Amino acid sequence: MKTITKLLVAGGFLLAALTGQAQERSVDLSLESVNLPADGTVIANGESINFELIVKHNGPDTLMQGDTIAISGGPIPSGQAAAAILSQGIPEGASFTLSSQNPIFTNNRTEPTDETVQWCFTVNTGRAFSTGSPVVDNNAGNNEKCISVTLKGRPTSIFDLNKNVTKVDAFPNPTTGDVSLTLATERAGSIEAVVTDLTGRKLLSQSFQNRPAGENTFTLNLTGFAQGTYLVTLQTPDGKKAVSKVQLK
Repeated sequence: MKTITKLLVAGGFLLAALTGQAQERSVDLSLESVNLPADGTVIANGESINFELIVKHNGPDTLMQGDTIAISGGPIPSGQAAAAILSQGIPEGASFTLSSQNPIFTNNRTEPTDETVQWCFTVNTGRAFSTGSPVVDNNAGNNEKCISVTLKGRPTSIFDLNKNVTKVDAFPNPTTGDVSLTLATERAGSIEAVVTDLTGRKLLSQSFQNRPAGENTFTLNLTGFAQGTYLVTLQTPDGKKAVSKVQLK
């Protein structure tokens, strides 16, 4: 499998200029698969992605070094294309990889809800030129592959932002004041505790110094807080975070 270097080109296909007359070459590119992003990929809010496509050259004429292949569709903005200039010739029957060096899309979705979208990638020669011979893909029926991806919505609370951190045990929960928290740490040091409401407003910050490695239990006093749900976020000596929902009654 060959890997081809590529460029991101705004405003259309990248074409090499050619003077004089040349015999046209006929090729048949088929987009075999979209490896990145894979079908069914979930793209986190704020995450950037690259693409990787597997293309097969079905001939009959050889793709030559310097020929250009244009990639459009998917998350690539309309009117733009990623253009790959072949660094070596591709014979009939060979497959090769087209992949982006830089991210082509960042999920900057502002809505809180997730959205599932269909991305259809297309490859073609864009009437590329090589050593004096224009290249035309005469079979456009196999140039496209579609995938489905889910774009995660923007988090709306601190609890959403911390979905992937470790949970911590809290007892009693619900509580009328004091709550004991149990957390296992990999090394000794200070544990920082922060209590916030569901909007992220910080209400209490407390440091528990010189904690040994292993299981630790400590107590927070929430007396005087209004009834409701609070988030306790703990940062361990090794920089990891843990979060727990605490109900005050």
